[in-house]
Amino acid sequence: MSPRATASTDFAEFAKRSLFIAALVGLGLLLWLLWPVLLLIFAAVLVAIALRSLAIPFARWTPLGMSAAVGVVMVLFVLVLSGTGLMLGVQLSDQLGELWNRLPEFASSAKTYIGQTTLGRTLLQLLPDAKTLFAGFTAGSAVTAATATLGVLANVLLVVFLGVFFALTPRLYARGFVALFPPAFRPRLQDMLAETATVLRAWLRGQFVAMLTVGLVTWLGLLLLGVPLALGLAFLAFLLEFIPVLGPIAAAVPAILVGLSVSPMLGLWVTLLYIVVQQVESYLLLPLVQRWAVHIPPALGLIGILIFGVLFGWVGVLLAAPLMVATTVWVRKLYLESILEPANKK
Repeated sequence: MSPRATASTDFAEFAKRSLFIAALVGLGLLLWLLWPVLLLIFAAVLVAIALRSLAIPFARWTPLGMSAAVGVVMVLFVLVLSGTGLMLGVQLSDQLGELWNRLPEFASSAKTYIGQTTLGRTLLQLLPDAKTLFAGFTAGSAVTAATATLGVLANVLLVVFLGVFFALTPRLYARGFVALFPPAFRPRLQDMLAETATVLRAWLRGQFVAMLTVGLVTWLGLLLLGVPLALGLAFLAFLLEFIPVLGPIAAAVPAILVGLSVSPMLGLWVTLLYIVVQQVESYLLLPLVQRWAVHIPPALGLIGILIFGVLFGWVGVLLAAPLMVATTVWVRKLYLESILEPANKK
């Protein structure tokens, strides 16, 4: 081959690689700009997986197809949610509202009790004042809070509607996503999507069992201790159990403050209750759940919170656990099995 032809071939190869790298950079920038939308889509996928998981028994044991079974699940969910709202909605709403409004009062009462000891006074010097800590809860921020709440509700409704559409015809959207890639990559992507759905389904099942157990045990424990606002505090424990590691700690703080507002001894008992609940979850519940579901190790869950929290803010913290579960599948399928293992075999 002549030097001119060689140079032409080298230039064409260089141009091809440059265009490929530029396309990757452009795709990365586009994904970064669209990350709020992508997180909402991921949340909608979680909703779709949950709906189809609940619909499987109806489709298996009745003549209904999967789409009809998803519709039955949606109707049953609305009925159960409405019934629960009628029985507990007013009480739960009142308790959560009272807890929110009285958090500065609870913090001040706890500060008074803690400040009675030398160690307590030393700790209080390291913490911000209660008025400063809860300054964002004042009436001046009511408009901002209301606007943020409306935005969250709009996003939740969008996620639910998208999740319903995904649950009704998941293969349609999966095929459309896979079709965006070259044919050589499509079988691997289809396998990745299928395994991601399976793993997330198992994780959601185990997570719901853990959340429900923690919420019920916390509620019963707070009732036995005579802690005010027990239902609202247990509901917070149920919700925040979704966030690994940091969620249970965040749920314990308002409960301990409420207990300390009554007496130091009650605050101590509440602290012990939350410690016992977490120990039971870690050493009894999670080993049982791991037999038929997926559980994230605490260190991996904390790493996920740090990474996705820095990248995506509070939404990343909320979705850190399922994102970490999905990421482990993607890394294994797209990197370990597709690139690293074939390279090692050569």
